[in-house]
Amino acid sequence: MMHATGWQMVKTQAIAANGMVSSKHPLASQAGIEILRQGGNAVDAAVATALTVGVVEPWMSGLGGGGFMLIYLARTGQSFAIDFGVAAPQAAHPEMYILEEGITEGLFPWRKTRDNEALYGPKAICIPGTLAGLALALRRFGSLDLAAVLRPAIQYAEEGFAVDWFAALQITLDADILAKFPAAAGIFFKNGFPRKPADPPKVELLRQPALAGTLRRIAERGPDEFYRGETARKIAREIQAQGGFLTETDLSTYAPLLAEGPLEDTYRDCRILAVPGLSGGPTLIQALNLLSGFDLASYGHDSPTALHLLAEVLRIAFADRYHFMGASESAVPWQRLLVSERIEQLRSRITLDRAAADAEPCALMPGGSTTHLSVIDRDRNMVSLTQTLVSRFGSRVLIPDVGVLLNNGMFWFDPEPGKANSIVGGRRPLTNMTPILILKNGMPWASLGASGGRRIIGAMTQITSHLIDFGMDIQDAICAPRIDLSTGTLAADARLPERTLARLRAMGHSVLPVVESIAPRSFSGPCGVMIDPTTGILRSGVDPFHPAVAIGH
Repeated sequence: MMHATGWQMVKTQAIAANGMVSSKHPLASQAGIEILRQGGNAVDAAVATALTVGVVEPWMSGLGGGGFMLIYLARTGQSFAIDFGVAAPQAAHPEMYILEEGITEGLFPWRKTRDNEALYGPKAICIPGTLAGLALALRRFGSLDLAAVLRPAIQYAEEGFAVDWFAALQITLDADILAKFPAAAGIFFKNGFPRKPADPPKVELLRQPALAGTLRRIAERGPDEFYRGETARKIAREIQAQGGFLTETDLSTYAPLLAEGPLEDTYRDCRILAVPGLSGGPTLIQALNLLSGFDLASYGHDSPTALHLLAEVLRIAFADRYHFMGASESAVPWQRLLVSERIEQLRSRITLDRAAADAEPCALMPGGSTTHLSVIDRDRNMVSLTQTLVSRFGSRVLIPDVGVLLNNGMFWFDPEPGKANSIVGGRRPLTNMTPILILKNGMPWASLGASGGRRIIGAMTQITSHLIDFGMDIQDAICAPRIDLSTGTLAADARLPERTLARLRAMGHSVLPVVESIAPRSFSGPCGVMIDPTTGILRSGVDPFHPAVAIGH
């Protein structure tokens, strides 16, 4: 038998008693933990972290994007979901793109659009919702004002931050597209080439002065500055000049959605809180409902049978998702996918020893630009927040006088008319973001989420199972090998034993072993915070293949 070396990436845990912030960038986590140390609550810290990560990791998220936020308030036991997802401009319509033969590059198997107009450039831009959502959360549930939580973001935009290896990698991976957009290239390139990582003692800083000015105006004038003020006028004027659809009216009429009582269901002895609607939440809940009919723990962690059952429930859930869910009138309301009788009928199709062949989801391709953060504070309030620009660097359109990269959310819509997720002006598209909160025995327990596009949903399903079915620690649960079914093929982490993969093939699965590494990513990148139910101590979990950092106090 041949043996070979392989990746064994691990990270140590942060352990704390009072509060903890887990995010995909160390400077963002530091900004959040400082807010907690100053007496702010979990929502204050989450908003500060989200605003800061949009500055220090601008290729993943920022004011020009959108996302979802879950909040649990320990004192009252109430929970809330905020949908600040992007929305199509009112002028958008199903025939807005000229379609070409073939499949586009990127996340989804949509038809190609002429000049990739649905993927990048001004016609790919949706109405951004991030600032509106964060401001709403702060106003309703925070204890600090917007100016206070904006200070770290302003500092890093104005004074700059060192370009690390991950930042240099992201810029380089997108260099061929960024080069077509001079305003963005002017920030992320130097002398016409992608920026290189800092090499101490010489530390070169990435500064974003226009963005710093925008953030200062927002701190002084409030979020209306971005949606109805000088900043809104500059954004709309530039997009219109470039031939895009976004208008001042689109910005001024945007509103985040607040739901008192998110999507909620039980899995074993735990309550799972997820975002309802056009998020990854309904698909996660459907997968867990299907999985709840099997005693997964009895088969053993990462056993062929346990992985087979995970694969089968994810195959069914993704097939439903891509066939029925969407923004157009032809879409099926997501609530109908979770009816208990229907779940039982779907579960009855699953056998313990054979893969089904009648539930193939749409084939998708890797990609995506998303970030996640989790916060639990001294009082055990919890926040789970995922935000995105959709693709890396979003539309690649950066407004010169504003410094904000804008999303390419129109790519979430199917450009062909008559589909479940075809374009509807003013509507929000189906998205993959799946932040979750978990309560155990009625008490706050874990905040989790991930980046990674359509791979997020399967990762959240498996990590939830790792925690609940197998009693794993949160860091071990995140680091454990995973499978992914979002492409129709069973992508399996090559760290799984060959005999396990062979058994899955014998069951009828089309298995593709993949080596998880820093780039390209084959699986999603999760992070989270968990409360030890015995001691009450906070423990972190972060993606070992990413510069993600958790900090506690």
